[in-house]
Amino acid sequence: MAKRNAEIAKQNLKIEIKNTGVEKDVDELKKDMAKDDAEWKKRIAEDEKAYKIAAMKYENVMKELQDAQAKLEKAATHLKKYRRNPHVDQDGGVYVVGGEEKSGAMAWHLNALVAFILAAAMAM
Repeated sequence: MAKRNAEIAKQNLKIEIKNTGVEKDVDELKKDMAKDDAEWKKRIAEDEKAYKIAAMKYENVMKELQDAQAKLEKAATHLKKYRRNPHVDQDGGVYVVGGEEKSGAMAWHLNALVAFILAAAMAM
């Protein structure tokens, strides 16, 4: 029986040695987890700050957009009263009614061509 107790004591010693190694590993893992947790909390805080900044920028842009749309709608109602009935079709499109009016001016390119031909004829 003493022999058996000696073997059990040896095994218990081996188990204790292994357990101290495991306890050290657990302590190291807890330290690593705490370090990782701190890093993640820092990263989350930075991301939340960036999100708040982006949200504020988005809100400003949306406000500017709504202001521009309001101004555009106001200008549209103001310009609508200037549309005259004969110049507007069923869809609200504006087109020119009447023929094309021509000016009394002569075409420049024709005069230049005639002058060039006359100059060439005289030079010969």
